[in-house]
Amino acid sequence: MPDRRKNPRYPVKLKVYFVEEGVTGITENVSIDGCYVKANAKVTEGVVKDMLVEIPVLGVLALKGYVQHTEEEQKGVGMQLVKVRFATDQEIYYRFYTRFIQCLKELDELREKYIDLALQGKVRLCTFPKDVTSD
Repeated sequence: MPDRRKNPRYPVKLKVYFVEEGVTGITENVSIDGCYVKANAKVTEGVVKDMLVEIPVLGVLALKGYVQHTEEEQKGVGMQLVKVRFATDQEIYYRFYTRFIQCLKELDELREKYIDLALQGKVRLCTFPKDVTSD
């Protein structure tokens, strides 16, 4: 089945909280107009849900998402983000989210350049030693 998405998705893990259900989840991927959330949330397709999304460095944003599809087997929810123009705070949250996604695009381009330079032998890809643990 061909991918019908018009915007690129980025494999980013963000904490999500579905307000009405009181359920948390983690995004598998995000795009400028949607996200896929791994969550054990009983939600109905075709409805708009309030959700909180934690954006690194920025903080938590209150967004609205239209439930495009649910997957019982994988326990996931495909969300299309909704920009509510008549609610000023919703439009501001949405703008912050879209700016974050634009930053992801720039980071993706940076990563590609770094890998390209490594393939050319101009730099080497660095990694931490295996015995280094994160705190």
